[in-house]
Amino acid sequence: MTDRPPSNTALILRIVSDIEKKLDDFETRIRALEKSVWGNAVIQSIMTAAVTGVVVAVIISNLK
Repeated sequence: MTDRPPSNTALILRIVSDIEKKLDDFETRIRALEKSVWGNAVIQSIMTAAVTGVVVAVIISNLK
């Protein structure tokens, strides 16, 4: 018995399925990147606040 080639509908469904898998992968990567960016932003803001606090403390102690 000879195998028939897949129908156009089956090919289209397979292509759509592959595209959906790639989109899910891209969304996962984008979410991971956003999480990393926000994590770095939090660390940077804490460091900025700490440096600012030290500078203010040094200025105030020199004014006395």
